[in-house]
Amino acid sequence: MKANPMHILAGALVIAVLILLAAYKFVYSPNVDEANKIANECKNLETRKEELNNKMLNKSLYSEGIDNSTKIIDAVLAKYGPGFKPEKTIMMAVDMGDSTGADISAITFTPDTVIYSNGIEGSEEPAKNTLVFSKSTVTLSAGYTQFKKVVDFINYYSERMNIDSFNVEYDRENMTINATILMNLYGVIDENHVYVDPEVPEISLGTPNIFGHVVANPEEEELLENGEAVNNGETTE
Repeated sequence: MKANPMHILAGALVIAVLILLAAYKFVYSPNVDEANKIANECKNLETRKEELNNKMLNKSLYSEGIDNSTKIIDAVLAKYGPGFKPEKTIMMAVDMGDSTGADISAITFTPDTVIYSNGIEGSEEPAKNTLVFSKSTVTLSAGYTQFKKVVDFINYYSERMNIDSFNVEYDRENMTINATILMNLYGVIDENHVYVDPEVPEISLGTPNIFGHVVANPEEEELLENGEAVNNGETTE
């Protein structure tokens, strides 16, 4: 049977349409999607490029801000020491007694507690800065003027510390102030704060009070205010 030319033409058209549909689905459409994806990426890159260009234009401003912030942080950290260990705290108490005339009879310590660290959790690298604090209790007896000097000693100490709380009783018989002061001692652990053991003078065995002994009385108060010292009951200029 001879094929009808119209049937052949219709079949050819159907095949052509199928080829076009297949080409659109498997060739053109994926290429269009890929082109759109590339176009979006280019748009994002252009935006990112513009941001980087703006940052580059303001680089000097950012660098100056970073330098200023670094100086501020260094200035704050410079007010802190490398921390307090028992021997350092004891010598601080000795210095407190020597410079104020207070009679320090006891001192207690607590281990360091970390209150801030800029280390990354899970990282093996150590933190660049760690802020620690410990508590120390000082028990003392002093005259009124001496007690004020103790408070000033703590407030203006070269390393960061402050008074957490204190209890004060007045001894009318001896005219002295008996006080227990709880102090917070702060320190920074980093490459710029290196702990050095304090110099401890020789102390004879059997010394009843390693902090020294000062008898606080009204006469001594007057002598201290006049800048005189007391030595074995005798006053010296």
